Amino acid sequence: MELKERDSLFLQLKKVRQRMEQISGLLLNKKKKFSTGEFDKLMNEHTNLSIREQHLHGHLQKTYELSDKQINNELKMIQLLF
Repeated sequence: MELKERDSLFLQLKKVRQRMEQISGLLLNKKKKFSTGEFDKLMNEHTNLSIREQHLHGHLQKTYELSDKQINNELKMIQLLF
């Protein structure tokens, strides 16, 4: 059961980081113009995802005693598989 939870946490972390990268790419695209509302919505989503990423990362570190390097390596392995 514990392995399934661990895998689920890693998949959630992967999805959160991917969405954060997408939002960052959109916001850094100088050709794209956003209304104030759109920009604020994306910034709020990025902030919320950042908080979620910190919680997932911290949970993996505490619960499974993983270092930053171990977490990043595991995420790289997941990206290779999917």
